[in-house]
Amino acid sequence: MHKYSDRVSFGLSLAGTMGGGVAYVHQTGQGSAYSVGFSYESSPVDDDDRTFDLPVDEIFKVSAAYAWKGQKNLDFSVGGTLYLVGDAAIDDISQGVQTKGEFDSNAILFLGGTLRYVF
Repeated sequence: MHKYSDRVSFGLSLAGTMGGGVAYVHQTGQGSAYSVGFSYESSPVDDDDRTFDLPVDEIFKVSAAYAWKGQKNLDFSVGGTLYLVGDAAIDDISQGVQTKGEFDSNAILFLGGTLRYVF
């Protein structure tokens, strides 16, 4: 009979992460509103412990949206979020092979909108 352990090790040294954000919403009083926001998420690994299979770095997010009431039962909204992802520097030796360098910093833009009609 085999005895199994409930502990699993992936060879990663994960650090605690933290994050936070702030947002502002303003209703114009004319059937429309806008919002802006900013948030930050720290990297789950230190630069010295980052591996090629988990090249995660800190993330900054900036968001904005606008919504307005159309005629009768029609509503509209548009918004977007810009992710600014760190360079994810790597200096790792795995199976005797060293991987050293960094990824390019990345910007990812998510855009969206809604059109709602209430019957």
